[in-house]
Amino acid sequence: MISGIGVDIIQVNRIKKAIENSGDGFINKVFTKGEQECCRRGKNIYQHLAARFAGKEAVLKAFNLGWSSVDWKSIEIENDATGAPQVILHNHMKEICDEKYVDKIFLSLSHLDSYAVAVVILQSLDQK
Repeated sequence: MISGIGVDIIQVNRIKKAIENSGDGFINKVFTKGEQECCRRGKNIYQHLAARFAGKEAVLKAFNLGWSSVDWKSIEIENDATGAPQVILHNHMKEICDEKYVDKIFLSLSHLDSYAVAVVILQSLDQK
């Protein structure tokens, strides 16, 4: 059954400005090394980082959590073997996922020149 839905949209320029203002500080606080490497392979790093940032926000919304309640890197967005994005949870986020009996997280990312958007749907085991 569906146990949560989250959506987020962000201006790509906000991510670009955050990186320009703090350099590697912002990137290292929010993104894992794997996410950084994946985004650097793309044509426009800012679009790819913005999409992953929106994905992390959408995950938090689907779980009804605020962004200050977890470490950003405990939500990791990687591509599977087919190139599709997938959510990998670590540490406290993994514990929350287990507590809510979430067995699958569906993720869709999209971006244009100026905006990135993400949608997350949580599927939970029926606990009846």
